[in-house]
Formats: sequence, C-alpha cells, structure tokens
Amino acid sequence: MATLWSAGVYHAPFLSVIFNNQSYSAIRRPLAQRLYGDNKLTGEMGTALGLDISPSPDYAAIARACRAYGRRVEDPGKVLPALREAVVQVNAGKAAVLDVMLEKG
Repeated sequence: MATLWSAGVYHAPFLSVIFNNQSYSAIRRPLAQRLYGDNKLTGEMGTALGLDISPSPDYAAIARACRAYGRRVEDPGKVLPALREAVVQVNAGKAAVLDVMLEKG
C-alpha cells in the first residue's frame, strides 16, 4: 500500500503482476522437507505454518484504494488484454496492479 501511495504522490508509475495462488508456495517444499521430511504439506499444515492465504486479499481493490489501476483476472484468456490495459495505465502515469488468480498452491 505504501508503494502504491508513493507512486501516485511522486508520479512514479509501475506495473506489478501478482500470480496469486493463495499461498507462499516458494517456501512450501523446503519447509515441508525440513519440518516433516516430506515434499508436501497438507492443507492443515500449510494453514498452521502461515503458508496458505485463503481467502486472499483483493489486491486489485487495494490498488484502486490507493488511486492506482487495479484489476483481478480469473480467466486465463483475459490475461493478455488485462496486461495491455495495465501498460496503457502505466504509460498514462498511474501505477497498476494485476491480480492474476492461479490454481490454489
């Protein structure tokens, strides 16, 4: 939020694409191996360890609240048009956030 607000105040537009799988999947496997000697965490384990973010925040709405362009994309066929529109917004001087929903991690 602070970055989005700053981008608007200081006229420093940027594009952020969030590949939203509703979890911290980058650390899921290493953590599972370290704690459980396994490559997978069950849903209960992921929740207990703070790896699952479900339901996830509406990052597009947060962007709009900071006067940036924000759009959530759930249909894979709409990613490219949404990306094009976000680039138009950035070129017009607004920060932009695309919240691309993926299959839950």
